[in-house]
Amino acid sequence: MKQCVLFSLLVLSLAACDNSAKVESKADSLKQELDTSLGKIKDSVKAKGERTLDAVKAKIDDLRSVKDSVRDTLK
Repeated sequence: MKQCVLFSLLVLSLAACDNSAKVESKADSLKQELDTSLGKIKDSVKAKGERTLDAVKAKIDDLRSVKDSVRDTLK
């Protein structure tokens, strides 16, 4: 009797399953959103890094020009 009940529950649970791809499509859309977000972050970091690098280069050039002008005045 117990085996019959367990077997019928197993059959009903398998019959209740529908092999839809809802989870897979959600995972694909999540992956696409993540790729887009990471791409935006990468672009933002790259732009900020370039601005910082340009600012550092400008400061170094300013220091060099000040150093050169001090040398010229000492001669």
